[in-house]
Amino acid sequence: MLVTLYLTDMCNLDCSYCYFKNKTKNRLTHDQIGRVIDFVFEQIKKSNEGSIGIVFSGGEPLLEFPLLANTVTKVINEAARLDVSSSFVITTNGTLLSCQVIDFLKNKPISLAISIDGPEHIHSEHRPFVNGSPTFSTVECSLKTAISEGLSPVARITFTPATVGNLANSVKYLAELGCSEIKPVPDYFNSDWDEKSFAVCKAEIREIANWLSENPNVTIPVLTQKSKRPMKPCYAGADHSYFVIGPDANLYPCSYVVNQPEFRIGNILEGFDDEKIMRIYSGVSSEERKNTCGKCAYFECCESARCVLVNYRLSGNINLPSGFYCQYQQLLFSLTDKFSGNAQGKLRIRARKRAQS
Repeated sequence: MLVTLYLTDMCNLDCSYCYFKNKTKNRLTHDQIGRVIDFVFEQIKKSNEGSIGIVFSGGEPLLEFPLLANTVTKVINEAARLDVSSSFVITTNGTLLSCQVIDFLKNKPISLAISIDGPEHIHSEHRPFVNGSPTFSTVECSLKTAISEGLSPVARITFTPATVGNLANSVKYLAELGCSEIKPVPDYFNSDWDEKSFAVCKAEIREIANWLSENPNVTIPVLTQKSKRPMKPCYAGADHSYFVIGPDANLYPCSYVVNQPEFRIGNILEGFDDEKIMRIYSGVSSEERKNTCGKCAYFECCESARCVLVNYRLSGNINLPSGFYCQYQQLLFSLTDKFSGNAQGKLRIRARKRAQS
């Protein structure tokens, strides 16, 4: 079972590309967290799941560090009591990684993802504190400390049409800092993506792919783990094995639709509204998608075949991707094809070996 948990809507940064809309000042209380944990383990018992994974997102989850620490401790203890494995992911902006936080994270099944867009002139383009002051020196220091303390943080880059021309250099910069896993993610919601900026994106992604073939100690999952297996629509929430708990204690099917009333599928007190879930996905149509995308070589394996709620957020149509999302998927698959017999194939083998070691 996988649950994304929003402890709070609030954030101490004012990132220009933040996709988390409809922000409120909602936060979960300690009493609510107790009910959240009870609800999650009720679902575990009903489904006979053998594991529980919790992703802390937001908002900035470390604004509520005492609540986060309390949640992790309680989940670990209850999971052990039920003989269920537990793991956690914390996605953070990296400005609140105090010694207390780092000490808590050590020796626990917690993966850390830190958002940093590259060197100072790139990172500072979009990620200031709410008062407008720069965050770069704080985030870079946190990243270095996390690496030196053995936490192996994932570095998460968000790139835009304005910064994509520095993407390869940003990846190399983070690798030089000691990051072994880097996740570049486009700002899919940016309306400035056009033919010119996408051409730059192509060149940068290809440069990264070539660089990776000479740097096997670095993993970029979107390039090294891209799969061409057929995708089926993700009906998140439908089987209660993946869902999101918002800072209002309501249930949502996906992080992309948190705080949107039309996608509210229940709450931790009353449980899932299965009729609402069915209505949300009633418009999913393989036929509509086939009519539009059927001639694409990557029709069956494209992420848009799976992420129907991402389609909705980007294009307004649950069945169809936005233009940029479509182009970006095609670019990634073309690189998978190109490198499958040489560098890309080697990278996959190395990635599997690292995963098995």
